[in-house]
Amino acid sequence: MIRVKIRHIYFTLISFLLPLAEAMAKVGGGTSFSLPNPIAAGTFPDFIKKVLDVVLQIGVPVAALALVYSGFLFVKARGNAQELETAKKAFVWTVIGVAILLGAWILATVIDTTIKNLQ
Repeated sequence: MIRVKIRHIYFTLISFLLPLAEAMAKVGGGTSFSLPNPIAAGTFPDFIKKVLDVVLQIGVPVAALALVYSGFLFVKARGNAQELETAKKAFVWTVIGVAILLGAWILATVIDTTIKNLQ
């Protein structure tokens, strides 16, 4: 029973270490190892700007759809006070979300230009 466990551990270690040996053989051996930067930003402000660009690319269409949906809720309400209140809340929260997106973009742009001017 113990031999089976030892064999299992041995083959598990070999299965994890064999790909590393192959990678070292392709690189040519050596002890140094470096990873390329997968993010195109070299500084923290650039990273924040790129993240915000992605958020804006997703957030702007979602905000547009939310505005259309809140307009649909107004039309669907047909004068019903309770449904009009729901439509108003949807519209207000959509405007708040758009304001947050716009404020984040403005803040990131101001911080980015300030840091670049200080350098």
